[in-house]
Amino acid sequence: MTIGTLAMAFASLAWGSLSDRLGPRMMVLTGAILLAASLAHAAQATSLLAFQLVFGLRVGGSAAAIFAPMMACVTGWFDTHRSLAVSLVPAGWAWRPRPCRP
Repeated sequence: MTIGTLAMAFASLAWGSLSDRLGPRMMVLTGAILLAASLAHAAQATSLLAFQLVFGLRVGGSAAAIFAPMMACVTGWFDTHRSLAVSLVPAGWAWRPRPCRP
């Protein structure tokens, strides 16, 4: 996760500038396709090191293509309560459904 977070931080710079040029819809679509391909590639890793590098670099970099445009769009959508809206984006990104246990 550390490698992925660092890759996401640095890749956000590139994806953010591309999003400004091409629009967020294209970047989120590209990011979704790259994220699915990266997760499939990580599932095929044959060693722990390969998994860590693929998951960290590829998944982190492709997740940035989704996260950076989402943050930019939400910032532009809201005039009032902007801080709440911007804080809900990463909260929704990190939410994982938990299985029900009896």
